[in-house]
Amino acid sequence: MQFISFLSILSLAAALPTAPNVPTQDGLIVARDDVAPTTHLKQPEHASIFVARSLGEYTGSWPATSIWLGGRAFQFMLEKLSNGKYKLTWWNNDPANANRKVKFTLNSGSGSRIYDVVTVPRTTGSAEITPSTSTFRGIFDEV
Repeated sequence: MQFISFLSILSLAAALPTAPNVPTQDGLIVARDDVAPTTHLKQPEHASIFVARSLGEYTGSWPATSIWLGGRAFQFMLEKLSNGKYKLTWWNNDPANANRKVKFTLNSGSGSRIYDVVTVPRTTGSAEITPSTSTFRGIFDEV
């Protein structure tokens, strides 16, 4: 117990030099009126479109061999087959008692829908798909 107390004090002492110095005059905080006005940034025209309730999104080229994407709750894998098509495999790894459904949508680069599925926790599935453009977009939404 004494060793942990010593480490706590040591970590506190290490953090003190990083505390910010506030500009003061005679111990009072000085008000500044020379701060620049607020600047609003314009969103670029080519920026990605935000999807409401989106859990994740990926846009890229079709893989030469395979690609595995996703997060902790939902993943998908694309594997190139010998016939030029791709095998899509998806997993929903949410806990069995999770009360949410995940919708997975795979679109071509032109925006046309290739594959669409609504999943429940602890399920998996696969499909064979044909790419129509050189890129794809995978979107995970909470339903």
